[in-house]
Amino acid sequence: MARIIGGIGTSHVPTIGVAFDRKKQDDPDWTPLFKGYAAVAGWLAEKKPDVLVFFYNDHATTFFFDHYPTFALA
Repeated sequence: MARIIGGIGTSHVPTIGVAFDRKKQDDPDWTPLFKGYAAVAGWLAEKKPDVLVFFYNDHATTFFFDHYPTFALA
């Protein structure tokens, strides 16, 4: 039987997906935001979950205006 080991929530800025895709993690304007995710990355590396269910809003990074969902399941 599956066991839920945690829930992670985060605030975001609409352009974070674009900044990530363009590898701006070391850009001085973006570094503080991306550093905020380091604790979660460490926790996930420690726990090594078998499955991650991820709900997110895309803001047109992957989808475009002809297919613009409010939420997507990845």
